[in-house]
Amino acid sequence: MEKLLVFGSSHSNVEAVEYAKGLGIHTIVTDFLEPEQSPAKLVADEYWMISTGDLDLLEQKCREEHVSYVYAGPSEFNLDMGLALTNRLGLPWFCDANAWHYSRNKADFKRLCTSAGVPVARDYSVSPNPTEEELNQISFPVVVKAIDLAGNEGMSYCYNKESLVEACKLARSLSDSEEIVVEKKLTGTEYIAYYALAEGKASLLSFCAMLNQPGYPLSCYSFTTSTTDHLDEFLEQVDPYLVKAFALAGMNEGFCFVEFIRDEEDGFCALETGYRMTGELMAVPHKAVLGFDTPAWLMDLSLGRTHRAADLPPRQSRIPERCACSYILWSAKPGRVAKLEGLEEIQRLPNVTIRNFAEVGETFDQFAYLTILAFDSENDEEMERLIGQINDTIRIYNKNGENMVLYYDDFEKLESMRASYGVDF
Repeated sequence: MEKLLVFGSSHSNVEAVEYAKGLGIHTIVTDFLEPEQSPAKLVADEYWMISTGDLDLLEQKCREEHVSYVYAGPSEFNLDMGLALTNRLGLPWFCDANAWHYSRNKADFKRLCTSAGVPVARDYSVSPNPTEEELNQISFPVVVKAIDLAGNEGMSYCYNKESLVEACKLARSLSDSEEIVVEKKLTGTEYIAYYALAEGKASLLSFCAMLNQPGYPLSCYSFTTSTTDHLDEFLEQVDPYLVKAFALAGMNEGFCFVEFIRDEEDGFCALETGYRMTGELMAVPHKAVLGFDTPAWLMDLSLGRTHRAADLPPRQSRIPERCACSYILWSAKPGRVAKLEGLEEIQRLPNVTIRNFAEVGETFDQFAYLTILAFDSENDEEMERLIGQINDTIRIYNKNGENMVLYYDDFEKLESMRASYGVDF
């Protein structure tokens, strides 16, 4: 019997497990979480209580149990471990270490973009002990990033020399590398482009806007939607060069995304890439709206089944009539969760998928993920109605009785994006 080991318990791994089971493959999910905390373990044929970081024990167990394949979802740590484990076991994987490297090193990805003609923000060289000459060359404001961290960890916005020096120290203290990225702080809307890859070819699956609630940090992108603006500009000025960058990097198979800011002065500038599925559940509405099954596409590769370029989805050329959306409820304030309201009511809606992190008793810092909701809608009007229904229904209270949720309600921004096309969807 063929056996598949799945790393981690994310919601996207539920779909991957069900897809593999449909192929008659025995599925095993492993991590340190108890089954009641793991949606994927609840649907798998078997589960192990082995951390995905314990490679020695996993290797031994896989050999004893004759595991045939390994799969990991959106977690970069789990993908690191999956690559290492499949190398040890001689099992198939969707990419090699050289191609995966660009997901884990922002500086090298930026150099890759430059070599392929993909626009990026102006950057600056700052040594571990910055000289006055280095500091004087910088035009503020800038952003400082660790090259190997995700989720905005180690990132700072700097408006003067003193804050820059401290931000560089912070980024290096959290990183495994002395190299950091110091670049112009871009001002504008953030976008994300999703690509499917096969036989060294890349096809733009979906181009989306990533929107934040006004008055809150840009890094708290609350709402991702396929109803966006500037698609034509992206297709002309960025897409051909990005496809070239993927080829140069050896990103030949699988799925990836690239995040951009469309700067008010410089236009589109690439920020970073992920050679993986995203964690905000956009794979769910992408399947409903576009008919593309991201977990199945990646699972095929983990099972040693490569795709042909002819299997790629058609390159996006227009805004889809149906809306594919992901809505992240961030914590507007820190606290321990004491009470939840409305999640079950929203979960009963037929086109909504929820991944909730805010269990009673859990403690959250300010601007942390509480809940992710993914949904699709017939049109923009239904999209806005669903946002409003979510905002009116879901409450997550701390022990002081305060609602912790940061909601998105910038409908003027959504309307302005739609108006830029001059059509109603």
